Amino acid sequence: EGGAEGADDDDDADLASRLAGFHEWIGGVAAGFGREGPGGGDRVVAEAHRWEGLLTPRMVRSAAEFCADLADSGRYPWAAVTTWGFPEDPTRAPGASGCGELTFAVTPGGRYLLFADSSS
Repeated sequence: EGGAEGADDDDDADLASRLAGFHEWIGGVAAGFGREGPGGGDRVVAEAHRWEGLLTPRMVRSAAEFCADLADSGRYPWAAVTTWGFPEDPTRAPGASGCGELTFAVTPGGRYLLFADSSS
């Protein structure tokens, strides 16, 4: 009777592990490391654009919209934006919490998956 629930837990753990690996891979590509697929698989096509310095929320939003346009065009099945913040960011809203890393993985049709650093 409890077997179905245990199977769901295993599926959830597997999905969580695969998503964590995907997130780490996106971070590696963003940092300029190799472009092997998640889990060390075959090399994949990856286009990376890197900006450094103070990026305002509007600039990050524009980057996310660029990713959405790429995904919607069919050129890529998904695209991602990764940002790293810092506590003294003058563009943050007063009282806003968190300053760590955020990644938006965007798929066609305006769908996205948000990864957030829960330690900040």
